[in-house]
Amino acid sequence: MTDDLNTNNQIAIFRGKSIRKTIYKKEWWFSILDVIKILTDSP
Repeated sequence: MTDDLNTNNQIAIFRGKSIRKTIYKKEWWFSILDVIKILTDSP
């Protein structure tokens, strides 16, 4: 399983706000909680 998971976790910046992201099986995955927080302007 560790072959499928790249431990290169990073933070994406969206309009000055942070979105956690990682690469899994050669695809970018983003934290949906971070995205919803930004889109709804929630704390």
